[in-house]
Amino acid sequence: MQKNPLKFFPLLVSKRLKIFLTVIQDGYDPQSVPSAFSVIPRRENEVFVFRDTWYPEKVREYVESFKKIDTSNLIFLSNTEEIHEERKKHGMVSHFINIDCFLDSEVFNIMPGAAGRKKYDAVYNARFFVYAGKEIKRHFLTEGITNLALIDSYYNSWPTDYELRLRDKYIKRPNVAYYNKRVLPATAVADVLNQSRVGLILSELEGACKASGEYLLCGLPVVSTPSVGGRDIWYDNYNSIICNPTKEAVNNAVGHFLKNMPDPHKIRKRYLELAEKHEMRFINDVIGRLFEKYGIRSDPKEFFERNKNGIIKAWLCLYRDYLTIDQLNARGIKRDLVVWIAGRSRPKRWWIWGYFLHRLKMALLRAVSGH
Repeated sequence: MQKNPLKFFPLLVSKRLKIFLTVIQDGYDPQSVPSAFSVIPRRENEVFVFRDTWYPEKVREYVESFKKIDTSNLIFLSNTEEIHEERKKHGMVSHFINIDCFLDSEVFNIMPGAAGRKKYDAVYNARFFVYAGKEIKRHFLTEGITNLALIDSYYNSWPTDYELRLRDKYIKRPNVAYYNKRVLPATAVADVLNQSRVGLILSELEGACKASGEYLLCGLPVVSTPSVGGRDIWYDNYNSIICNPTKEAVNNAVGHFLKNMPDPHKIRKRYLELAEKHEMRFINDVIGRLFEKYGIRSDPKEFFERNKNGIIKAWLCLYRDYLTIDQLNARGIKRDLVVWIAGRSRPKRWWIWGYFLHRLKMALLRAVSGH
């Protein structure tokens, strides 16, 4: 039996209100999400804020499947206006907030001297992922590009044999100038991006596309193929080219940017301006309305800024200590203790002390929840 794929991060734990940021583990079919939500506990002062990962191929059928469950304590962050409007049509609480507004703009930045460090004509940050016999990330479209950097994001810790053969096939091509042989931390990914001139995103179906946003934050123009899922809300005629999904079209688009490189600081500035609009929707329309409804007197913007680091990590699935559905469904004081302990955040400073506090928190969680 497949485990429930939902994971929960307690953003706020108080007597009046508990807010859980809710994500779905990578590799699960979006169509399985409604049944996963059906076993979430329903308590008057608890709200679950859910963000989409993969974009469903059939939006209407996906949204309608939620009609079978109680969505009264669910708030949906929708990456596209299409799925946002579809949810509203079915009486769900939805906000058009693209999750890529929460990317870490401090890590993904234009580094000092980046203009003089360029080594690679283009970079493609995408795992070698096969689903239903298809190469989802379509690495084959990069074959015409010389001096290419490939970053394997390793989201899938257990690649299939076919995916391993696919990876070996592409990294051994003569046009590949860089390939990471181990998992890269975010800072190292940002360093490779700062050594690259153009970012590539070649999949047809996506969720919010983290790699695309990271390119733009590092000042790289993007070559994309037509797509659904929400990444294109960040594109304009200045920072991107959306080309046909052919090797020739991708190569020509990269060549255009190599000859006509836009200002990286202007690319980054435009991204941050749009990200701020989506971020403010989260602050005002989600946190602000919840605080008003449940009588929380804290200022929503101050609360967000104070917890921004945790929110970024939670939405990007960078925590290891999310709560599971079993822990949320525990009863009595045991359940209250689990939620309270998980809601204690790590200090931003004094990282050694923060590390030991984190380990203590994890030990308490295991002791209380019986894992």
